[in-house]
Amino acid sequence: MLQVVDRIGFFINTPFHYYLYEDTINSLQEKGYTCDLILNDDISHNEEWREMYNGTVEFIENIERDDLEAFPCSVLLLNGIKYNCVVSPYYFSQLSDLGIFNVRMCHRRVKIDPGSPE
Repeated sequence: MLQVVDRIGFFINTPFHYYLYEDTINSLQEKGYTCDLILNDDISHNEEWREMYNGTVEFIENIERDDLEAFPCSVLLLNGIKYNCVVSPYYFSQLSDLGIFNVRMCHRRVKIDPGSPE
């Protein structure tokens, strides 16, 4: 049975993806949105990528945030949970099963203080 949750999921493979999303997550949470991290655990089954997945899980476990939860992608799919919106850095075949809306985020805007030297 499909269950749509009123949350925004951020799909990640590496700690870099967390940093890519961090400012956006903070801004959305300030506006009252609930955000989760969706861990691409599909890569944990591939010997070449398993270490990267384990490193990402360790990184997420060490983030000191009580306002953010992380879920393995396979658990969400197995339980029929779908987000209102899923943000990802690239296309992933299961994204349409994870979110009503899917948004790609490839970089974040950097603010430069006009008074500081570059």
